[in-house]
Amino acid sequence: MNHLIVYFLLAGCLLPFGLGAKPKLADYLPADAWGVIEMEDMDALKKDLEKGPLGEIWDSPAMENIREYFAVEELDFPDSEKGEASKELFDRLLAWSEKLSGQVAFSIGGLEDVFKAEEPEDAVMPEIIFLAETKGTAKELAELAEWFQETNRKIGSDEDNVRIEKTKVRGHEVFWIAPEGQADDDEDARIGVFIADGVLGMGGGRQTVVDLIERMEKKNDPSIADNADYREAFDEIGRGDMRVFINLRPVVTTLVEVMKTSEDFNIEENPLGVTMEALVAALGLEGLECLAMQMDFDERSMEIGTAFF
Repeated sequence: MNHLIVYFLLAGCLLPFGLGAKPKLADYLPADAWGVIEMEDMDALKKDLEKGPLGEIWDSPAMENIREYFAVEELDFPDSEKGEASKELFDRLLAWSEKLSGQVAFSIGGLEDVFKAEEPEDAVMPEIIFLAETKGTAKELAELAEWFQETNRKIGSDEDNVRIEKTKVRGHEVFWIAPEGQADDDEDARIGVFIADGVLGMGGGRQTVVDLIERMEKKNDPSIADNADYREAFDEIGRGDMRVFINLRPVVTTLVEVMKTSEDFNIEENPLGVTMEALVAALGLEGLECLAMQMDFDERSMEIGTAFF
């Protein structure tokens, strides 16, 4: 009995720490992402920026004059049914932006086929992911999607209609968005939007979103957070309030391949015997690994750290 009491007390002491250990959004980004941008805490960052040196600069008389000079006039929506719908959509999206809080993460990858495409229409959708902690709910997202689809059908023309499809992935409702005229051309060419466990997720490409949700559910699939270059870079310079990471390995591999095979980079036979292969080798591009930067803000200062491997 005494042992049970000890175990109970021990569990009571450890449980709050376990509950407070929130997963990092980087754990959900693909391991082969080309580029990543992260915010540790959007609300805290905004407060630090407002109270810190940048906030003082932003509120200075000189910056106020500049803002007034470049001020954009208030959005002017047409006085019509379509204009009213556009204004309501703008207001709804603005309200959604205010629901975002906490971590924010963005990644882009899968650009190999984009660079290799001979014609723009041959390019496939890059793997783009946006994640943000949110106070919004899946029910509110469903209401927004339903309103948008009904309004779009009512006021939109056949050329600019948008198709919204709904499916479930791992129990989470996902809304797939595509232009009506192109929706049947490529099943993967969709933008997926969902909310799972308090995180708003958006992704370009059906398979990209499915893989994202799988990582969020399994929580043990390889991610950018497991990338050795990513870990080493931010262990060296710190994580800060904001982070930018560029994975140069796939970038350089694709760039070198394009330079060696594309006719646009072809070097004609010359007396010096210079070839594109030799030029690429001389540049030493294949030795580049990554570029990382972190920015840390507080009320007194701003710190920037960079690493280039």
